[in-house]
Amino acid sequence: MKKFLLSLILVLVSASSVIAALPVVNLPSVTMLSTTTCPACKQMERVFHQAKLQYPDKFVTAHIYLEDNPAIARKYNVRYVPTLIFRDASGKEIAQKIGFMPLTEVVKVFESANAFESPKSPESPDVAELVSPDVKPVSADVKI
Repeated sequence: MKKFLLSLILVLVSASSVIAALPVVNLPSVTMLSTTTCPACKQMERVFHQAKLQYPDKFVTAHIYLEDNPAIARKYNVRYVPTLIFRDASGKEIAQKIGFMPLTEVVKVFESANAFESPKSPESPDVAELVSPDVKPVSADVKI
């Protein structure tokens, strides 16, 4: 029991530092939930890279590997990968899509939800909400 509590404390401290490291932005976001062996996920990584180059001030991307973060898979009831979670600038989920999407389709999801308009509140997108105590960071634009 002591080992479990110590492990839990270490994980909570680790998660806090991950949350603190996330950039604060008032932009829409798309988070990809994927696995390391998924071919469509690898293609989506390229789309995310394109997005950073073509739309740096329009939206941010995040990436979570589910092998390292099974609680996220349970929370979002992920059955297939990649699962893409779209949020507006206030952090409200606007869509959840499954499978590869070209960049034009990603942009259309945001446009159809009017997500590129100014947010109604000054809050930043709640990418950190995806972070649970057992989330392990991958890398940034905002990869968790």
